[in-house]
Amino acid sequence: MQPHRRDGRLEINGTAYLPMDQIAQELGVSRTTLWRWRQSGRVPVGHKYRGRLTLFTVSEFEAIRDYANRLAPVGLGVATRSQSASAAKGVK
Repeated sequence: MQPHRRDGRLEINGTAYLPMDQIAQELGVSRTTLWRWRQSGRVPVGHKYRGRLTLFTVSEFEAIRDYANRLAPVGLGVATRSQSASAAKGVK
């Protein structure tokens, strides 16, 4: 079955997919950033279509969007266990 495009989406065997380029553009991030998130396991890796095009389902896109729009505290580094233990004991 041949895929067909609708609203920038590819429909393959009844499932809608979004290409990586479109997702990066919609989220305002570079393809490199999206690639890094995928490699680090922070977002779904997607699916290869014909060995070259990376596609994501709508639910995968939503997970990527949620990660891209996450909020994190400013100026708080990740403390190691030894730093946390030292802080608890009052050691500087």
